[in-house]
Amino acid sequence: MNDALIHLFIQLISSRIGLQVRPQDRTALSQKILTRMKAIKLALPEKYYQLLTERSLESQKEWRQLVLLVTTNESYFMRDKGQFSLLEKVILPELIEQKIKLKKTLGIQPTLRLWSAGCSTGEEPYSLVILLKQLISDWSEWKILVLGSDINDAALEKAKRGIYSEWSFRLVDSQVQSRYFKQHKNEWEIDVNLRHSVDFKSVNLVSDNFPNLYNNIYNMDLIVCRNVFVYFEAKYISIVLKKFAQTLKPGGYLMTGHAELHGQTAGEFKPKIFPESVVYQRCDLQKMNSAPQIRPQSGKP
Repeated sequence: MNDALIHLFIQLISSRIGLQVRPQDRTALSQKILTRMKAIKLALPEKYYQLLTERSLESQKEWRQLVLLVTTNESYFMRDKGQFSLLEKVILPELIEQKIKLKKTLGIQPTLRLWSAGCSTGEEPYSLVILLKQLISDWSEWKILVLGSDINDAALEKAKRGIYSEWSFRLVDSQVQSRYFKQHKNEWEIDVNLRHSVDFKSVNLVSDNFPNLYNNIYNMDLIVCRNVFVYFEAKYISIVLKKFAQTLKPGGYLMTGHAELHGQTAGEFKPKIFPESVVYQRCDLQKMNSAPQIRPQSGKP
């Protein structure tokens, strides 16, 4: 495959899902393209590119298959102990306390809305539900949404099944594992009630529109989008950040991976520095004197 054609594939992938293909990854990308060409019995890469750019059901189907090959699905429960400690001890208790105060003053049912954006095979949103179960004693009195989204359909199918190998629990306390999961030989299945507590959706962070009432992606209290932007081109990070800001409630939080937003303009977010990590709180632009650049995060990866 010549350089000009591989460059067209790279541009297409970037424009559709924001993925940055590094020079050292070009050979691997070429092999993945050839794998898909062989699967659908196409001899010429030019014909494959033409198929991907068509507006047809066949093109959409093949695009989803290519996405399965070019996206990364590494995940495990409670990934990054520092960040999950921050969620458990600071961020989530703060949000919960706000909801309790609203219930006392206005008499409304407490509502909490969390979004794991780029959730891969589901370990992250399930980890968030486990934290909430540990923090909220009157669970049945709350209206809670935990949304898990990804662009990889195969990863989402595994997430919906909620069955994992021992490797996914390498940072999980054994008591937590035995309390919320049931063992079947060498695999562990999440408690059915917890599984039903997470709503999984296919979402393209770059091209899909949100906030979106139809997909229930709006008024979020917390968005967790970790180890996603590291694969994105800078211009698409900026696009997604703006949509995240519009999707969060004022005062809501965005948590990313460490240093993923280095050099990006904060915009409607105010960085808040904790020993474990930096998080970004949505604020009113009128209350900000300027939009500072986001500096490197101090937490450990």
